[in-house]
Amino acid sequence: MREDLLKKLMLFGLNQYEAKAYMALVLRGTATASELSDISGVPYTRVYDVLSSLESKGFVVTIPGKPIRYRAIHPKQALEGVRKLIEEEYQNKLKELDIASRDLLEYLTPLYEKAPPGVKEALIFIRGRLSIENIFFLLLEESSSEIFLILTPNTLLRFINHEPSLTSIFSKRKKTKFKLIVLGNYLPVKIEAENVDVKLVDMKLNIGVAIVNETVLIFESIPDDLTSSSPYDNGFMVKNSSFANFIKALAFSVKPT
Repeated sequence: MREDLLKKLMLFGLNQYEAKAYMALVLRGTATASELSDISGVPYTRVYDVLSSLESKGFVVTIPGKPIRYRAIHPKQALEGVRKLIEEEYQNKLKELDIASRDLLEYLTPLYEKAPPGVKEALIFIRGRLSIENIFFLLLEESSSEIFLILTPNTLLRFINHEPSLTSIFSKRKKTKFKLIVLGNYLPVKIEAENVDVKLVDMKLNIGVAIVNETVLIFESIPDDLTSSSPYDNGFMVKNSSFANFIKALAFSVKPT
C-alpha cells in the first residue's frame, strides 16, 4: 500500500487507519469487517469504529446481510464531497471573521490611535513571517515622498503576490519615489512602474529592509518557500532618523551588478 497516497488521503480528514481501510476497500471492492482488518492492517478491535467514521465522512457504504459487508464510495465522489464540505466551512469561517473583524476594528482602532506616545515603543521586535508582512505593508501606507526597499528575489515575488500586492502599491503611490535594491542578479518579475528605481546587487544576503521616513524595518528573509506561514523569520523595527540615514547611505552607495 503506497505510503504517499495514504498521506494524501489524510489531507482529506482521514486518520491513518481510515486511510488504510478506504484504500483496501477500493482495491478489494467489498469486504466484511474481519476481512478488511486482515487486508488493511487495521486492528480488529478498531475496525468497526474506523468503518463507522468512514461512513459518516462519505467514504464507505454498508451492504446489509449476514455478515454485513462494506463498499468504498467512488474516489471522485468521496473526495469531491469532502472538498465541497471544506469549502463551505471555509466560507462560513470567513463570514464569521469578517463580522468579528468589523466589530473589533470599530472598537479597537480608536483606542490604538489614541494611545499615548510612550506606549508606542521606538524599538519593536517581530517574530514570524506573517507579522513581518503585516508590519511591512502597514509601514508602506505612511505618507512619504521616498521609500527605500531592500529585498531578496523570493521576498519580492511573495510581496508581489500578496494582497494588497506590492505592484498595486507602486501604482497607487505614483507621487512616491520607490528605491528598490534586489539582493541577487535577477528580477523574478518585470517591474514597469515609472516611480520605481530598481538596482540589482549581487549579494546573497537573506534579509529585507524597508525605510519609510525615520522608521527602519529589518527582517530575515529565509528562502525556504513563498508562503506567509513560516514561523522562523524574525525582525525588528526602529524609529531613528540617524539610523535610517545611515542604512540608506550604506546600502544605496553599493554599485549595481
